Amino acid sequence: MRNLIFSTAIILILNIGTAFANGPILTDTSKVRYVKGEILVQPRAGLPVAELDKLIKQFNGKRKAEIKNINVHIIEVPENAEFAVANALSKNKQISFAEVNLLLQPTLTLNDPNLPSAWQIPKIGANSVWDYAGGQNILLADCDTGVDSDHPDLIDNLDTAAGWNTVSNDNNWEDINGHGTMTSGVMAALGNNTKGAAGIAYQARIIPVRVTNSSDGSASISALASCVTYAANRGAKGANLSYSGVCGSSTIFNAAAYLRNKTGGVVVAAAANTGGLLRYANNSDITCVAATDQSDKRASFSSYGNYVDVAAPGVNTYLTQMGGGYGMASGTSFSSPITLGVYALMMQANPLLTPSQLDDVLFSTAIDLGTAGWDKYYGYGRIDAASAVQKARAAYSSDTVKPVVAISSPADSSDVSGIVSVEVSASDNVGVSNVTLNAGGQNFIDNTEPYQFSVDTSNMPDGTLILQAQASDEAGNQSDVATVSVNVKNDITPPQVSIVSPQNGATVSGVVTVSINASDDKNLSKITLTIDGKSVQNVYTSAPNGNLNYNWNVCPNKRSCKGTSTLTATAYDASNNTNKASVTVTKSWR
Repeated sequence: MRNLIFSTAIILILNIGTAFANGPILTDTSKVRYVKGEILVQPRAGLPVAELDKLIKQFNGKRKAEIKNINVHIIEVPENAEFAVANALSKNKQISFAEVNLLLQPTLTLNDPNLPSAWQIPKIGANSVWDYAGGQNILLADCDTGVDSDHPDLIDNLDTAAGWNTVSNDNNWEDINGHGTMTSGVMAALGNNTKGAAGIAYQARIIPVRVTNSSDGSASISALASCVTYAANRGAKGANLSYSGVCGSSTIFNAAAYLRNKTGGVVVAAAANTGGLLRYANNSDITCVAATDQSDKRASFSSYGNYVDVAAPGVNTYLTQMGGGYGMASGTSFSSPITLGVYALMMQANPLLTPSQLDDVLFSTAIDLGTAGWDKYYGYGRIDAASAVQKARAAYSSDTVKPVVAISSPADSSDVSGIVSVEVSASDNVGVSNVTLNAGGQNFIDNTEPYQFSVDTSNMPDGTLILQAQASDEAGNQSDVATVSVNVKNDITPPQVSIVSPQNGATVSGVVTVSINASDDKNLSKITLTIDGKSVQNVYTSAPNGNLNYNWNVCPNKRSCKGTSTLTATAYDASNNTNKASVTVTKSWR
């Protein structure tokens, strides 16, 4: 299994910054392209939208749209303030992450009109497993510049009815750049049709999703993430994102987690073509792929870092081109769909494998290159379709071990008020799918580590609040329920109470009317009167104002009519806050 390091690392097309736990800080924003006046923000699960609005209003921001299913909001902010606002919001404990809506570039490096053989297929042994696994009926989405719908090697593998454009939100998914036709071809071009070559998963079905309306192919993070959630909702078992910077986006990590949980599929992305180190953290929800050449050497353009999981052919790969032709091109753009194609072969070979088990099979069967074991250039090594499919066929998904979950904060019996931060830890022998938190009958779900929630207790009654967390794994096993009881104490203001009559120091005799007034900023619960420590009357109420009137026989007999008596009024509010007022009077027989 990969070394699981969870982070909402910064997205950089170039290595110009440092990754932080919950948001980006850039040292040179002039080298990146981004959507002007927009940032992406994910509040913690449970945070009311009204509270989010209050937070962003401080920066003259307002909600523009939401990427459905992953609780990520597109926020309008003043132009030229995008990075500053994202940095500021990322430091707020009620925000899971905030990042600038960067424009990512397709990871195409070069294009050659020659028609070489598709060396990438035998290199990874894909053709050796086609007798029993060609990706038949596996639905894959290509989040790219569109697809040439008339290409003879793609037309029969396209799910045209599901095709979509996540920028203009319509079905105009025709390729406007050529990059998407290439990536779709290496992934799933039709095989055994006497035309061109075949994709790795030549029997798979492709959902063509266009994520750009720009002729240069650049796409925003929000458009790419929307493609992944759209694909998941259409039942796709995989999504390919051949764009530089995808492996550093918190928004896309959340979209990938949604697809894994929704369909049991995987998301694969290009490692980028900067040729240098990118300081992204590894994330278990997305597979990031570096490029190798025919000799299993790292392509000079292939980016590297802790985020790289595996490597795949990406130099002079044979592929489909717009207009019905074929060609050769290089880039991690093609390493990524080749890898997704291998995932599809494994899925057909063993439909019972969970996403984490698929990852484990792919990584453990990769041909180790470079430094022994995992390294930052090749990850676990160059993928080997033949070994991966063979191991997938032999494996059986028999995960019956339930996850373990605990609420780490707040502590049991602690006092809470307002927006309460709830931290949950969860682990599993294979992989946690999500954590559900129930707070006072409301359910909130977090799909990615760290599992953090914001519970609004402002409108809850003061008193005991039960917090219950439960984790689910990819096989559908559920943990025992972890429970913490906290005390909601939003109302800390005590009520006001006064004894109107008799007045302090008065001399009283006969039957005296004791009159008490009380009030509270919320609601009273009770007013009591004691005389010389003995309770004589209680009045119960649920209104903000109340009174108590009691007819006191001061001296039942002459013998008892000596000295003084102390009258004490106590007011209680609904939160059990109290306040007292007392008077002392002199008793007289006549």
